[in-house]
Amino acid sequence: MCVRTIPAWRRRLRQVLPRRGGQDCCWFHGGDWHVVSGLAVRLLREVSSDGTEDDIEISSRMMTAARAEGLTGWDWEAFESLVYFPINVDADGYVNGRHRASVMMAAGVRKTVVQVMVLDG
Repeated sequence: MCVRTIPAWRRRLRQVLPRRGGQDCCWFHGGDWHVVSGLAVRLLREVSSDGTEDDIEISSRMMTAARAEGLTGWDWEAFESLVYFPINVDADGYVNGRHRASVMMAAGVRKTVVQVMVLDG
């Protein structure tokens, strides 16, 4: 199994010596999350800079901008996964996206986009 707990020392090491590119164990390890996450963070800032808060509008604008950037193949699919099937976290931890988050941490990705779920009550 390619997902496992990543020791703190390894996460710190990957911050200094990031792992780029992919591995062949699974789809999640198949590309460079540094590229995809960096683009997602940048585009999220750009498309929401006008104050738009509608999730559907933001998602649509991000996908249009990613297409204009020429994103294709694995990078396109990974980007799409962050936009349409986001890593969800709530007060108890991960709700969705644990495998992607684990892969990114192992590679030393410093920033990505997530959806924070707030429960009323």
